[in-house]
Amino acid sequence: PGTYTVNATTTDALGVTATTSRVFSVLPLPTLTLLASRTTIDLNQNVTFRAVGSRGYGPPADWNYQWFVNGNTLGNGSILNYSFRGSGYSPTSALTVEGQATDLEGQIAFATVKVTLLSDPTGSINIVRLSVDEGLGDSLSAQAQGGSSPYQFSGYVEGPGGLAPLDFTPNSASLPTSFPGTYDVYVEVIDAFGFT
Repeated sequence: PGTYTVNATTTDALGVTATTSRVFSVLPLPTLTLLASRTTIDLNQNVTFRAVGSRGYGPPADWNYQWFVNGNTLGNGSILNYSFRGSGYSPTSALTVEGQATDLEGQIAFATVKVTLLSDPTGSINIVRLSVDEGLGDSLSAQAQGGSSPYQFSGYVEGPGGLAPLDFTPNSASLPTSFPGTYDVYVEVIDAFGFT
């Protein structure tokens, strides 16, 4: 790659000469860098990919960009918003996303970025005593699996006393026992990516 000067001299039959010169450039081959908004995500979560082209021929903004995973086309353009959903993707797996950039002379550059998929979070509840006398203390603990830690827990109890919010510290909460009766407990777990 570089800039070159070509000089040409012509001499006619009378010995008169003429000289001319031209400059031309040899450009380096295009290169490609791929960026991902996140490289570890929950299944079904959106991720933004960005392709950054350089060198090559023509403005990178005018190049053609394509995205692939496992031989399947994900989309086109220098920016791709994509959600890995459906039976073709498995949680706790690493995917290699391939980008392809074609400059204005048809030269192609390739690059890859790896994305790890996590399963959606799930939660479970353990209540210390499923039957308790009125006014005596009771509590629960919540556990989470899947998704990405840290987790946050929230919820409420619905029963004879109406609705009462649960105050988790950090994954345990006290249960109200002021009114005799049957209570329903609802708990929500939110992972680090905001999935519930």
